[in-house]
Amino acid sequence: MRAPLTVTLLTALLAACSQTPTPAPDVTGSAEGLAAQARSTCRLPAIPSVIRAVRFDPSYAYGLGLDATQLSAQLVDAWAREGVNTAYVLVYNPTYGARYRTTYANNVVESWGQQDLLGELLRAAAPRGIQVIAWVYDFRHAGALAANPDWTSRRADGQGYEESFDRAFMTLGSSAAETWYQGFLKDLLTRYPALSGVDLAEPVVNWWGAQADYSAASTAAFQKAYPGQAVGGDTWRTWRAAQLSAHLARSARTVRSLCKRVHVTTTLTAAPDGTLMTPATVARETGFDLNAVLGSADRPDVLNAELIWQQWKAEYGAAVFTPDWTGAATRQALAQVAGRARLAVHVETTPFGAVVPSDADTQAALRAASAAGASALDVYDSTVLDSSSPWASVYAPLTAQAR
Repeated sequence: MRAPLTVTLLTALLAACSQTPTPAPDVTGSAEGLAAQARSTCRLPAIPSVIRAVRFDPSYAYGLGLDATQLSAQLVDAWAREGVNTAYVLVYNPTYGARYRTTYANNVVESWGQQDLLGELLRAAAPRGIQVIAWVYDFRHAGALAANPDWTSRRADGQGYEESFDRAFMTLGSSAAETWYQGFLKDLLTRYPALSGVDLAEPVVNWWGAQADYSAASTAAFQKAYPGQAVGGDTWRTWRAAQLSAHLARSARTVRSLCKRVHVTTTLTAAPDGTLMTPATVARETGFDLNAVLGSADRPDVLNAELIWQQWKAEYGAAVFTPDWTGAATRQALAQVAGRARLAVHVETTPFGAVVPSDADTQAALRAASAAGASALDVYDSTVLDSSSPWASVYAPLTAQAR
């Protein structure tokens, strides 16, 4: 997920999902009631039979001249009007901080958090039957790294691992960092029991290759487990993937202990010929092992697959990458997931390089995913519905088609 356009594409997913969504459950309640529930048998929030989801990153709403209450009302009105039943809200920006109220160690509360934007969204969404999922970039947190430099994931030259589009990676080699992170999740869910779940987004050790993690903590843990084996070699690659899988399992247990659903969003990487790379290849290159994650007893409830045709068109330039490619990719993703979790297909309005999708492109991608068997669709990014935007002409017919 990259920087979005500043216009909304909500109803495109309604062209693909023609069923009436299952009403979301009442997930309001006190923190005390939630804790008591967690001590007994949890009743997890129901997952809609058809998921029509949008993602909202509050970073792109600063210039709208609205406070948190006004913004929440406009967003939820737009979502409800267009049939959205699930909203992924980026609740913590790894660099700039929380969009909610928190005093947890190392957390920073940015301006939306000072206005309790998450709380306002939850209060607006609950009576409209819209589930709110707390979207976090998994195991990234600049505040924690500033306070604990030894928690930093590092390159072989000792520099902190980051990319131009992604930073603040924590090392999986530090048990202290892991303990802190589980507390971070608990703090969020205890403060906001009306959340329906947590989305652990884009969990990787590095984005491709063997760039991380060479931190002292990670290296020591690997050498203890595999004395004499080369850091950066095949055994090391397998080990770091196992570390990430174990971290995701721990996080899933934490989330479920507070009676919430677990979502994991991941890029399913395409090869130049349009096929999806195997889970084994992706695990070797990024550390994310789809089969290990879905084979765990602590597997996610929803696996949200980023199948973004324009990303691979920009990367490879191949003619195969069109909106219709999303359908072929969805069929492959369904085969890889193999019923072990609910598959959601994530598409974007976002330009990648010179490839700029149109509204028709995004609608075509969503229709292709639905025709291929996806019953859960997710569009990035939602902002305040702008009736004067070029997208306005698609709202009414698509909404009518979906009812």
